[in-house]
Amino acid sequence: MTPVSVKDQNLLNIFHPHEVNKKSVSLLIYSLLPAIFVTKTLESTLVYLLFSFIYLILVTFLGKLIYKTVREELIPIVVPFIFISTAVLVSLLSNAFFINFSKDYNLYIIILSVSALPYMLIADNEKRNIGYSVLNSLQSFLGLMVIMIVIGFFRELLSTGMITFGNYTNIKFQLNLFKDYAMTVFSNPLGAIILLGFIVAIFNKRGARI
Repeated sequence: MTPVSVKDQNLLNIFHPHEVNKKSVSLLIYSLLPAIFVTKTLESTLVYLLFSFIYLILVTFLGKLIYKTVREELIPIVVPFIFISTAVLVSLLSNAFFINFSKDYNLYIIILSVSALPYMLIADNEKRNIGYSVLNSLQSFLGLMVIMIVIGFFRELLSTGMITFGNYTNIKFQLNLFKDYAMTVFSNPLGAIILLGFIVAIFNKRGARI
């Protein structure tokens, strides 16, 4: 995957949406697939989003630096190396501040580096100034955040009948709605994929109206 091949395909930027087509929807899936497996609970989703935000801001600045200092023919080699190194750095922050979360989901922070989203951002930001680049990354993160929170909320609610905080943060909270009628299938990875399917269907429906 090269920055050029994913240019103008970012559907997560809800303020500047691109055309909905087979390629952009496929890249949306590749952007969300590593992340949705963290959405077992709303709490884990929010912690993951914190580190996703840090990662995307870092790669935005590093992307601008790469295009200014690296020869064009070397960019496809340098970019994946920088993305992976940055993800490892962010995973170390996770391990330092959210130990329990890191034990369960640290790998998914590293897998951010092979998500389609950072590649789409670096491609779209290539010829833009730093202010636009940061704004584009923030807007894309907001789109990611909305989708992740929706999946995380419904996945935990459907799989446990509750919303619980306290496993990964110091916030202690539990809301019991229908614990005895929970659908435990949603606690499995299959549940995340089912909910992702609904999200993709919404984008496809939007594309059909264009």
